[in-house]
Amino acid sequence: MPTNQSVESWHVAYTMPRSEQKVYDFLRRVGVTSFFPVQSVLRKWSDRIKRIELPLFPNYIFVRVTPQRRFEVTNVEGVVRYVSFAGRPAVVPESVIESLQKLSGNELEVVADPFCRIGMPVMICEGPFAGVKGYLVKRNGKERLQVRVETLKSTVSIEISPLAAMPLTEEENEMVSNLSTENQLQ
Repeated sequence: MPTNQSVESWHVAYTMPRSEQKVYDFLRRVGVTSFFPVQSVLRKWSDRIKRIELPLFPNYIFVRVTPQRRFEVTNVEGVVRYVSFAGRPAVVPESVIESLQKLSGNELEVVADPFCRIGMPVMICEGPFAGVKGYLVKRNGKERLQVRVETLKSTVSIEISPLAAMPLTEEENEMVSNLSTENQLQ
């Protein structure tokens, strides 16, 4: 019977911008099972139309490793870190990978949605505002994160990619809601 230390599971590695293919190629060469989902889309330039492959999830690659080999992946040039929750690398179910493999290379353009809905409390997970919590709002057809800066008794909005924010857990959501309610009472 395999131990937890010898069981491979799928994880998500966050890469440097436009490094997904390079990281994927390197991991395959060193024997790490990885998956880099792409979509095939038509792009129009002034002089031609061409079908190109683009990452389905820019800056992300899926890797299947044992807990011991997880650290090898973070040492690969171009890999920033694992996507993690509560300090542990997130595990992606095999069924999700299988579904993504069916979508990958598809000629239909797919829009990735991180399950963030308008009005939902979220946390920015990348860029200079990483770690900032606020609410997702929509203005002028663009998705924006509304960040409440409670100490200044004001609200500022910053434009972010929909993929740069992740929904807060119920516990984190309650903390943000309680902060907002307390400050409204003052």
